[in-house]
Amino acid sequence: MNREIRLPEIMTVLSITFLGIAAGIIVFNTALIGLVLGIFVAMVVCKKNGYTLLQLWQMIKIGAGSAKVILTIMSLIGMLSASWMLSGTIAAMMNLGFDYLTRMNALLAFFVITSIISLILGTSIGSISVIGIPFMEIGNTIGIPLPLIAGAIISGAYVGDRTSPISSSVNLTAAMTNTQVMDNIKIMLKTLWPVYLACMAFYFVLGREYTLLEDSIYHITTIQTMLDQHYTISWYTYLPPILLMGFALLRFPILYCILVGIFSSVVITLSTTDIGGIEILKTLIFGYTPENVSLNNIISGGGWLSMIDVILIILFSTALNGILEHTKMIEPLIDIFVKKIKTARELVLKTSVLCVIINAITCNQSLSIIIPGKFLKTEYQKKGLSKNHLSRTIADSGVVTVPLLPWNVNALAIVAILGVGTLSYTPYALLCYLLPIVTVAYGYLKPVNNQIRNNAHLT
Repeated sequence: MNREIRLPEIMTVLSITFLGIAAGIIVFNTALIGLVLGIFVAMVVCKKNGYTLLQLWQMIKIGAGSAKVILTIMSLIGMLSASWMLSGTIAAMMNLGFDYLTRMNALLAFFVITSIISLILGTSIGSISVIGIPFMEIGNTIGIPLPLIAGAIISGAYVGDRTSPISSSVNLTAAMTNTQVMDNIKIMLKTLWPVYLACMAFYFVLGREYTLLEDSIYHITTIQTMLDQHYTISWYTYLPPILLMGFALLRFPILYCILVGIFSSVVITLSTTDIGGIEILKTLIFGYTPENVSLNNIISGGGWLSMIDVILIILFSTALNGILEHTKMIEPLIDIFVKKIKTARELVLKTSVLCVIINAITCNQSLSIIIPGKFLKTEYQKKGLSKNHLSRTIADSGVVTVPLLPWNVNALAIVAILGVGTLSYTPYALLCYLLPIVTVAYGYLKPVNNQIRNNAHLT
């Protein structure tokens, strides 16, 4: 018979997992070892409490199975970047960026453009996949440090993940809190606009340092010459990102949008070059290596194999999450947080902290939305807060903090795409840690939301 797992045993599982992850990242530069250790310890504890190996295997299968879509997307993102390099799309986007972005404050432009694209696409990872690599290359050529570029891109990308009406996170938050999407967005804007303006000022000030000097202009001209010589850059090389964004606007799932981006690049490569199908397939799997060696440091990499570490970590983290969720190991932590809350201000603060902790424990953004959304609705009503306020707190703390945790699925995907470590870009991903601070401060300054109440259509 299955027994309820006691709090000290739960803390043992979580502590060993976190220590294993931290040691793995420091020593081997991967969270995989810690996750495998966490699964083993969790299984030992569960077995001791009456769970059979068959039950645990079913939990692992369900947990890992929930990641099928994200695992497929991660595999395709590696292929997308390689196919865009091969077809000349990345080269074309870099040339365009050199022509226009180098005439302005590029760092501020990276943030603003990425935020607009993320609002259109409704996905942070999708937005970073579309423009991340070109922006990184352009910024690097200008002389902007890579962590700073990554921080600006990530801050912009999570504007849409948190606020876009077509974002899966926004819609999941509304579903879990029994609220309306547009009502949530209205109240979310109250904390977004001061943070967005602060980010603009931050990236403007930092970006002013990086102006085009004579050496940079010569370097850019040299790169543009090499790109023009090695690739056929024409109107059709811009089609893959245009088609990807077009399909996203038509509300196709991001999986199909990425497939369209890959397929259109393959068609362009077959139609405009002498490269055959076998070589294209090798590029999609092993990544892109240009014939011109001098382009190696500018355009190279990608491919399915480049995402293997990310895929394995997602697989094991969701497997661990399957055990934690189905054995209800997380619920006692919720109880600890809720039972001593006395004021509305304290409720907002503890909701924010809880969202971050769930992100850290489960390596998954969705559960930091689902668990507080399901368990805290009643507490918010008791304290005189609307459910829309809960939605905003979840969005500002659960949705945007995931790229700051090195072992989180979203952070791993970002590192794989941009090639910058989590700890390196975190100081510059201003929006991701400023939003939780502002939402907690807002809760202390104005804890009761008088604008949107729990009317009949919200319950």
